[in-house]
Amino acid sequence: ADQFLQNTAKRHKLADLNVGDNVLIPVPDVDRDPTDARNVLAVVMEMKDDKYKLGVFDD
Repeated sequence: ADQFLQNTAKRHKLADLNVGDNVLIPVPDVDRDPTDARNVLAVVMEMKDDKYKLGVFDD
């Protein structure tokens, strides 16, 4: 299990993010219709214990 987590961490590195930064979150094909956006634009609202709280605006 430790080896799996280390390999996953190597493949999924995040850039150094700060509160207020814009990020693109990919939406998997199974979760969207053909006309839906492939990505969701979000803003980093809070960082705590290496976890990010993201905010989005929905019209």
